[in-house]
Amino acid sequence: GKSLGCVFVEFATASEARKAQVNANMWKLTKTITLETFMYDDMLSIMKTPTEYNAPPAAKYQARDDLYSYLIDENARDQFAIRQDKSTEIFWIAGPTAQPPEVAYDGARERAMGRTWCERQVKWSPNGTFFVTFHPQGVVLWGGVSFEKVCRFEHRKVVEAQFSPNEQYVITWDGQVNTESNKDARPIVVWDRRSGKQLKAFPYRRHEHGDWPCFKFSHDDKYFARQEPDLIKIYESDTCKLLDKRSLRAAGVKEFSWSPTGYDTKNGGTTPAGTPVLAYWSPEVEEDSTPASIRLHLIPERTVLRTITRSMVDNVKLHWQARGEYLAVQVLRHKKSKKTHYTNFEIFRMSDLHKDVAVEH
Repeated sequence: GKSLGCVFVEFATASEARKAQVNANMWKLTKTITLETFMYDDMLSIMKTPTEYNAPPAAKYQARDDLYSYLIDENARDQFAIRQDKSTEIFWIAGPTAQPPEVAYDGARERAMGRTWCERQVKWSPNGTFFVTFHPQGVVLWGGVSFEKVCRFEHRKVVEAQFSPNEQYVITWDGQVNTESNKDARPIVVWDRRSGKQLKAFPYRRHEHGDWPCFKFSHDDKYFARQEPDLIKIYESDTCKLLDKRSLRAAGVKEFSWSPTGYDTKNGGTTPAGTPVLAYWSPEVEEDSTPASIRLHLIPERTVLRTITRSMVDNVKLHWQARGEYLAVQVLRHKKSKKTHYTNFEIFRMSDLHKDVAVEH
């Protein structure tokens, strides 16, 4: 329970020091030893804390709009948004009807204050809980009956926003990619939607990481990952630390995909409360006669659930069924002459992964 000592580290600039402090804080050196980092100015501020406690004034409770109020609409209506020039309007619609849509919100509150509600594009979060507006300074999330501001993420010149499946995390991108001239840039930022805090910023090399969105989340929001040459980097969402401090080795990996639900490690089959499953495929290496392979891993254990190999493969596509009960693998193959091509489908039945019949051809 005692500290093992401390060390003072000096950097050339304050921004470099802050970056190092954020990245190194709570780093697990061993199973029992954790490194904690603090800015020197913060330590001085703590040391100046008065010995006598003065309680701050009690904050008045302010009730907020119910973010899920749209789910209990008595007519079970949907909402949609229309944007024209700098005008953005959200409407209720009750399916095919002769009645005109009803305005849910049109930015009247912001106009009364002389502001523009949205200056760029808009989008909905995956579950429809939040309405996202884009601005030169960042993105803003709105929700509830009157579309009150829920939180704001400051990321200048942002062009894209990606949510985790359960909307607990948000990833923003400012459109930049890393090159030799800006190799130190961190154009991708991961945010905690609940606290509004920035968790970590990442570089983006399109030739290594693929097209946007290059990160993919597990079904339960606990992990997110992206591929690099011959490996997949998996991060813990709450800390943005590399899982077990090591990448998942995946020789020549071309594509990976998370199951939309968990796997029941005790009884087999799928369950939302189960362990995340990550599938990926690696291409054939003709020089040493290594066949193409499709693998399913349990995360975080990295246990291999199932592996199949195929020869004379040109390309593979992974398609999960919406409930995660099946994984369809589309395999484009060729004959020995390489002049004739044909397609096979391999169907993984997640309920029977422990059996030889789990994969249908």
